[in-house]
Amino acid sequence: MVLTIKRRLTATIVCIFFAGTAFMAFFTYRSQVNQLHESLKDLAKNQSMLFLNILSADAEGLARAHAGLTRLEILLKPFAEKKKSELVAASTPIFKELKRGNNITHMYFIEPDGKVFLRVHQPAEFGDKLTRATYKKAAETGKMASGLEMGMNFFSLRSVDPVSYKGKLIGFMEVAEEINHVFGEMKAINGIDNSLFLTEDYLEKYHMNFGTEKVANFSLLYPTNRKLSLQLAKKMKNLMSKALKEYVVSIVNLGGAKYAVGMGPIEDAFGATGGILFSYKDVTPQYSAM
Repeated sequence: MVLTIKRRLTATIVCIFFAGTAFMAFFTYRSQVNQLHESLKDLAKNQSMLFLNILSADAEGLARAHAGLTRLEILLKPFAEKKKSELVAASTPIFKELKRGNNITHMYFIEPDGKVFLRVHQPAEFGDKLTRATYKKAAETGKMASGLEMGMNFFSLRSVDPVSYKGKLIGFMEVAEEINHVFGEMKAINGIDNSLFLTEDYLEKYHMNFGTEKVANFSLLYPTNRKLSLQLAKKMKNLMSKALKEYVVSIVNLGGAKYAVGMGPIEDAFGATGGILFSYKDVTPQYSAM
């Protein structure tokens, strides 16, 4: 009888011990999960800040290019005199050097009314009138203006600067760069993969069709990992529209792995939201450790 009571008492103590241990283990696990989620809650916001910081640094580079270009007599004189062949001859080697060393992919000479006098990168295409925000702002303020804008076949960072010769405004000069390199730079900084998803409505406004893969009503651009971006976006497609207005972060299970996915809005030079920055990192090791 005494042995039976001892056994029951021992069994009760053991049960209490394991129940307490299990409770503490669960509490510790949940605490660690909450800490992990807390550390990831600003993933989308931080990636957007990094994206904008890189663009800001690149805009400063474009501004420095302007500072040199707008002082060159060999460019200003033929532009002022509307001697296109001379301007092409003078600007082409300069543009090639800028493209090789500074990521500058486009260079324009624009008349005061917004008509394209010369595309150095495509000399055969001219005469169209620009309605872009960067040109409009530069024309209205008389100062340099820069920002993200859609072009004829690319999403780019543009910088437009008024140009004067002998004290008279002769037009504007624009230099621009495609932004595909930005996403690789971001990954090199923190190891997080990124891509851009533009909405169909935004692309249709500019009559653009990049012919890239689509998820819901979004088109994929500049992915650092195309396959994984598409797979995770399909898992997050119900939240992508929400990310056009606010930052969204979620943990996604994919193929036995866990990914922290962050999404946030991207605005162009007009202040219009064209799509979302889509960022993600593999957090499987953190969960495995817990």
